[in-house]
Amino acid sequence: MYLYIDTSKDKTIVKLFKQDFDEIDGAEKDGMKNQSENLLCLIDKILEDNSKTKKEIRAIFVFVGPGSYTGLRVGVATANSLVYSLGVQVIGVEGEPTINDLENNDTNKFARPKYSYPPKITKEKPRL
Repeated sequence: MYLYIDTSKDKTIVKLFKQDFDEIDGAEKDGMKNQSENLLCLIDKILEDNSKTKKEIRAIFVFVGPGSYTGLRVGVATANSLVYSLGVQVIGVEGEPTINDLENNDTNKFARPKYSYPPKITKEKPRL
């Protein structure tokens, strides 16, 4: 079973796929500002709803961009953390995962986001 994570837009999207990439189930939640709070809950919910466990995940696909700077960071950081704890591979994708993504994976240990634009860093405000 494969897990897919996409936090690049204003929705948090999580999907489960069988080994042949037939979709088992999907879940999404609106709200860009709460993605860091919603993502792990969505993963747990979709696994529970399908009587699956994290130990059954063989690889994690994560959407790496283009997309929102903070959104991509949330999804990629979560995927990388899960990969580290579960001992499975992570595959960064720029769309829905396919068998080609799995076969052509460059076997990077961790995914890296591809940002659409640099972060907006503001100058520090004077302290009173």
